Amino acid sequence: MEKLTLEELKAILKDAYVAGELQEMSFEQYFDSLELTKPVAITNEKFWPESSQVARTKFYPESQTLEVEFKGFKGKENSVYQYFDFPQEAWNNLFVCESIGTYINQVVKKGGYTYKNMATGAETAPANKIGNDNSATSGM
Repeated sequence: MEKLTLEELKAILKDAYVAGELQEMSFEQYFDSLELTKPVAITNEKFWPESSQVARTKFYPESQTLEVEFKGFKGKENSVYQYFDFPQEAWNNLFVCESIGTYINQVVKKGGYTYKNMATGAETAPANKIGNDNSATSGM
């Protein structure tokens, strides 16, 4: 996982602060007022060269769609799947998981998301739908 230094984070937030309408307080007051206890993804795409299962993940926030490119095995091409109604919080947690393969298996595949194989166009609504108990958004 790529981590930002505090100074890099401050630079990113300062750009957002300057572009925003929060000039009634100093940047230091603004930074101190932020609750930085939850992970926040600052990108919509992540490559996983260290993973044996996952090549790339991409999140489309406007449609809450997660796209996962799985690595091909034994000469097969990579396969791409899209998972629908995937919450932003689950995307954020993906960045702090210990293993992307475990996260995909435990949270995404078992989370009951409708998914689509992009090569065949086949869309599947899994039978093991968990429901709306937020269990699919916890980090691994």
